[in-house]
Amino acid sequence: MFLKNFITIVILIFPTLINQRVLAQEEWVCETVAPDVDILTKLGITSYQPTIDSVTINIYVHVIFRSDSTGGLTDQQIENSLCVMKGDFMVGNIYFYKM
Repeated sequence: MFLKNFITIVILIFPTLINQRVLAQEEWVCETVAPDVDILTKLGITSYQPTIDSVTINIYVHVIFRSDSTGGLTDQQIENSLCVMKGDFMVGNIYFYKM
């Protein structure tokens, strides 16, 4: 009786497990459809003038290590990341200051 119940459970669950395994291997694809009309143009906005000249955001960096003091980011990795971020946001007059 136990074997019969076990086989029944396996037969019911196995296809689900196989399906999950196959789905997990598929690559995610963004299916968002781009609007055909720019939303700002649709609202009648042809130009945008920001009311703030610039924004400065204070950054506090907390590095987490393993209990044996390994892992975590190096100071150079943190500085490199901040440089990339500063370059990306400079166009919008958004600046970052590492505290």
